[in-house]
Amino acid sequence: MQSAEREVVARVERLKVHFSVDKKKARKGQQGGYLRAVDDVSLDVRKNEVLGLVGESGSGKSTCGRALLRLNEVSGGRVFFEEEELTTKSRREMRPLRREMQMIFQDPNSSLNPRIRVGDAIAEPLRINRIGTAAEQQARVEEMLDQVQLPREYLGRYPHQLSGGQKQRVSIARALITRPRLLVADEAVSALDVSVQAQILNLLSDLQQRLGLTILMISHDLSVVRYFSDRVAVMYLGRLMEVGPVDEVFARPAHPYTRALLDAIPVPDPSRVNIAQPIRGELPSPTAPPSGCVFRTRCAAAIPACAATVPELRHVSPDHQSACLLAPGEEQAR
Repeated sequence: MQSAEREVVARVERLKVHFSVDKKKARKGQQGGYLRAVDDVSLDVRKNEVLGLVGESGSGKSTCGRALLRLNEVSGGRVFFEEEELTTKSRREMRPLRREMQMIFQDPNSSLNPRIRVGDAIAEPLRINRIGTAAEQQARVEEMLDQVQLPREYLGRYPHQLSGGQKQRVSIARALITRPRLLVADEAVSALDVSVQAQILNLLSDLQQRLGLTILMISHDLSVVRYFSDRVAVMYLGRLMEVGPVDEVFARPAHPYTRALLDAIPVPDPSRVNIAQPIRGELPSPTAPPSGCVFRTRCAAAIPACAATVPELRHVSPDHQSACLLAPGEEQAR
């Protein structure tokens, strides 16, 4: 089955997440009153795929992932999980759906309670959702510990007795114990040593294939996304710049920002000279984003129309979209 034909597990339509930073300006509707963390993003996550969401720090990718799970309230747009709209649901109505949508957080040290043993931490989602008897819960916890390749004697240990990689394995076991249909991994390996990152990525890849997981992988590391993802979505300053199959986006990036990110990847070969130009300037403030295309102030190919028109995502191939006023390759000719 082609990727574009897959069933959609979750999606956002014209999603906005704005945070009030100046109440006086916000009440008057003035610029600077809100921090526009996510601004008019439409994106879907397809069944059994890994979608990589990438961008610089401050691009809004983590906020987008949290809003998809309703961990952040949305300011506009709609959020759907398997055709069921979440934006209109109360906290009580969301509770039965929480078991279907789980998250792996960036820092395992802060996501695990230091006073709770490993076994109890993994079992907590089962107890909260009242799934199974005590014996069935214990059996499920032991099964999940096997799945994440940790010895069962770790059940009685506390988080401080584990390494960073072991803590993240516990976090993965806890996230998967309710058999969720959607897993959001927010920078799940960025806090770990490089060698441990590879182990956790291999574990997630194995679990994804074996359990048929649907994963939104949020990362600033393009090498992680290329290794782990089926599709990639690129964000900049709260907006989507490009979405497409990972191999196609890496081979033929259609947006200047994506190309700049790929050019910035270090090449471990001293005989090769990297002639790519770094992205100029600093990331603008999300409280006062540029008009038109938000990337135009740092784009070497920007034209006057970029300041007046907000580019919409448009197809450059059947499953590949870019939000640029210029045709792919046209900006390189300028």
